[in-house]
Amino acid sequence: MKEPTLAGKLLYKLYYNPRRKIYNVLQKGIGISLLESREEAKMKKCALALNCSLIPEHDTTLHFLSGADFWHQTLFCAYSFLHYSQYAAKICIWDDGSLTDTQKSTLRAFYSGVEIREEEEIEARLNKHLPFEKYPYLRQRRKLYPHLRKLTDIHCSESGWQLVLDSDMLFHRKPEALLAWMKNPEFPCYMIDSETSYGYDHEFLESCIEKPLLKKVNVGITGLCSDHIDWDLLEHWCRKMIEERGTQYTQEQALIALYLSTSDNSYALPAKEYLVLPDEKETRAPKATLHHYVAESKSWYFRYGWQHII
Repeated sequence: MKEPTLAGKLLYKLYYNPRRKIYNVLQKGIGISLLESREEAKMKKCALALNCSLIPEHDTTLHFLSGADFWHQTLFCAYSFLHYSQYAAKICIWDDGSLTDTQKSTLRAFYSGVEIREEEEIEARLNKHLPFEKYPYLRQRRKLYPHLRKLTDIHCSESGWQLVLDSDMLFHRKPEALLAWMKNPEFPCYMIDSETSYGYDHEFLESCIEKPLLKKVNVGITGLCSDHIDWDLLEHWCRKMIEERGTQYTQEQALIALYLSTSDNSYALPAKEYLVLPDEKETRAPKATLHHYVAESKSWYFRYGWQHII
């Protein structure tokens, strides 16, 4: 397998990504899309004023993959965790290559415990620990499918337990269950999805591991021990998926579901408290500890969700 060409990267950036955004606008309607854009613009403006005065005092790190389109969501999620938990963890933000200098400065300024891993450093880590010659499918796929970077980029060069969070989430109460795991991680942890969403059929995925497959794995919050990850096995699964079933938007979630299914044990955060796909009523008046705003709940996130944090 050859490394992705510049033409392939440009095709994704200039065709597939804009096409997906246009499709989303048509699905929602222009009026709702304009409303969401207006509210998101307000969110970005408010993100500039967020500030956390806690002094980092814990070794635990919260990892985020972020970029120019998501920096404000990353900031709000990290801030909401620090605010409600009062647990002064470190925050490590992994640049997808699109963060501007201004956005990096904003992220660093809101909290003294922020560290940003930049593209050049990440590429060097990948070349050392996941060389393209040995892991061509993982390396090529991460180029065109940024979600996979939450697995490859963060875990390939780290050791011990690492906690990775999606940016499109908000904490609304003290996350007791998550804090308990952070203070004493023994098994991998994950969220429970509203439905099983791996992109690949159940029978095919079970054939990859020849074991029962965990259902409803959601990777909005994922705690894994980097040292325990078998990269050769992940490369094998990634290759099998692509060659036999093609690529899928939720492939990263499928890979982690396979990994968790082969682990001796794992810990699922309570679904009612760590809620995937909150509806409009729940978003307007949060009862859950955390919301993960996926799919259609993105609309409620921009219209009602983030305003609770300010």
